[in-house]
Amino acid sequence: VLDIEYQAKKVETLAEVTVEKVITVKITNIVGAGIEVQYRDMVRGFVPRRDVSYIRIEKLEDIYTIGDAIEVKVLEVRKDNQFIASLKALQPKPWEQFIQNYAAGDIVDATIKRITEIGAFVEILPGVEGLLHKSEISYDAYANIKDVISVDEAIKVKIVSIDTDAKRIALSIKKLEADPWETLWETHHEGDIIEVSVKRIERRHMWVNLMQYVDAMLYKSESLLEENQEFSDNFKDGDKIQVQITEMNPKRRRIVVSQAAIIRAVEQKQLADYKERQEAEEHTENSTMKNIFKAALGDSKE
Repeated sequence: VLDIEYQAKKVETLAEVTVEKVITVKITNIVGAGIEVQYRDMVRGFVPRRDVSYIRIEKLEDIYTIGDAIEVKVLEVRKDNQFIASLKALQPKPWEQFIQNYAAGDIVDATIKRITEIGAFVEILPGVEGLLHKSEISYDAYANIKDVISVDEAIKVKIVSIDTDAKRIALSIKKLEADPWETLWETHHEGDIIEVSVKRIERRHMWVNLMQYVDAMLYKSESLLEENQEFSDNFKDGDKIQVQITEMNPKRRRIVVSQAAIIRAVEQKQLADYKERQEAEEHTENSTMKNIFKAALGDSKE
């Protein structure tokens, strides 16, 4: 009799479980693939991991507990009288929230989630991540990503662009600062003699730092080294040296400097000074001779 009553009650309960309906269920087990649930202790159901949340959850046990009552939306009723349900179908869609509240140009608080070879994936909202490309992390093109940012670090980023169709967001850290190359041309000019610091040494040239994020190239042929001498034997990172700016190319963001040009400039000035003195002396001699002839010839026009 009890079994007949139970089966009748189960049929009645099953009739309540229909697609799209929101029901309250109890968690009976948590497995790697998702969450097992029961409706009114009679009808078994399952919430797949992909339908638990829009947010990536590493361990479901950290969020849900066996015996908890939760609301789910029925997605499918199977032939074996079990159902498939979703938790995230009842949650607001993160992408829609993002589109409603953010736009390109906004500066937002975010968290570094993963660092890869191309850059970092940054969480703006739970369930919404953007790409911080390695070229947008720093104006220093040679900066190591992991030296600048780290996983789980809270940072501020600027939204560069939003692709609503592909649901992609491009982010930048360096655009939070003024581009040093844009103002460099106002303060530095070809021919200027300045002090720089050695930054990176290579075989045929080395990089020197003019100002933060701005480096220039010093070729070996424009250094004061002999042909058989090496940069690495004569310089180390951080050394201060005097150079002259010999080339500035705003479009290519390229600056070339020279030590030898300073010596050449000194030599040219010495040569110019010598010529000037020679001309002055010749002029003095000519004037003296002219005065002598004038005195000897008196008023004679010849």
